[in-house]
Amino acid sequence: MSKPVVVLIGGGVGASTFTKSLKSLPIQLTTIVSAFDDGGSTGAIRRDYRGFALGDFRQCLFASIDLDNTVKKVIDYRFGRGNLFGVNVGNLLLKAFLQCAKSQRHGVLQLHKLLHLPNTVIPVSYDYAKLCARLTNNTVLTDQSQIQSYYSFSQAAIKSLFLSSNAKLSPEARAAMLSADYLMFTPGNFFSSILPNIYVKGFAETWKKSKAKKIFFFNLLAHRGQDSYYTLLDYLDWFGQKLGARPFDMIIANKKIAGSIIRHVQDRFETTKITDADRKKLEELGIALHVADLVSPVIRKQPTNDTVLRAPLRHDIKKIQTFFERHILMKPR
Repeated sequence: MSKPVVVLIGGGVGASTFTKSLKSLPIQLTTIVSAFDDGGSTGAIRRDYRGFALGDFRQCLFASIDLDNTVKKVIDYRFGRGNLFGVNVGNLLLKAFLQCAKSQRHGVLQLHKLLHLPNTVIPVSYDYAKLCARLTNNTVLTDQSQIQSYYSFSQAAIKSLFLSSNAKLSPEARAAMLSADYLMFTPGNFFSSILPNIYVKGFAETWKKSKAKKIFFFNLLAHRGQDSYYTLLDYLDWFGQKLGARPFDMIIANKKIAGSIIRHVQDRFETTKITDADRKKLEELGIALHVADLVSPVIRKQPTNDTVLRAPLRHDIKKIQTFFERHILMKPR
């Protein structure tokens, strides 16, 4: 019997967490990574050398292999002063490698062979483009880092997203989506890590054409001042604009998070909301909602020398693996 083909789509820590969680299962795993990050070390490299964003790609790439702790520490190291302040060693190494390759695509494929990756990690697009947002007052945010750090929705919310230039779906991403048994959006910053993927030329068409079971892992937290007033249907509406009125077969959400954990993050976040109206609409659309305990109890500290604010709560690697085995792989496709 052939292994089920699972394709993760996302960006940020969520994509690498799920990659690490599922890589040891008896599946054929591909992670499609958002390519338009403009923050921190990744943004600095893109400003000078263009190309697709390396930060999320790097995290998923190295989540795919078991590294010696010393090597991992070096790859994750960020310089703490001078011109290299905040620059990540792993990003520099990857950029140097891709600069020496015939093309970015050739370099990515070569990396898989050199690292003997057990799974596949590919950018959603190899084309250079910037993620932009138009607000309800017609102001335009002109890159991903501006969107990620914009917390003034009460004054003017994001009305639409678009890419600054015509970024095409990478051939490997298209092939993976069409061959998938499961297509899964992983958690991540909704506007800057998850949604950018659906604006790539060819993505929506390929998504609709795919016969895979389509799944959305709902975020644990919403950002205060941004999507904190959203309910599940608000998120679903964004997907629906590109992927159709019924973009998913299943949505997986976390159970209520303990107050002792939320107190540590309430200055910046609220838990995501699912209302009775949301549940009723999902039932009308025939979208299954599964609620489970998937959160890690560990509160993550902001990494030293990292200029990008990171989410303090994450999904638990072991819980995700167990949930996937019991509630997705065990069900008929």
